[in-house]
Amino acid sequence: MHKYGSYSDSTYEWNGTKLVLLAEGGITYGSKNAQCGFTSFCQRLINGKMGKIVETPTACSGNPVEAVDCPASAIGQRSLY
Repeated sequence: MHKYGSYSDSTYEWNGTKLVLLAEGGITYGSKNAQCGFTSFCQRLINGKMGKIVETPTACSGNPVEAVDCPASAIGQRSLY
């Protein structure tokens, strides 16, 4: 778990000779909310395309940066391609 700054964690799986991104989560600098300094996110492969599962502003009004929970179902599902 990261405490400061932006980061992303990615999960890949081999599909034949290609690596396929299955899920990604993390924290990025900036937010749509002017009161917040970061955005916490989780996305996964859905029908062959990366789709957002969660995207939440964080570090709002002096509060700490908090990562969103990425659902366990976001990782390792073979039916996602």
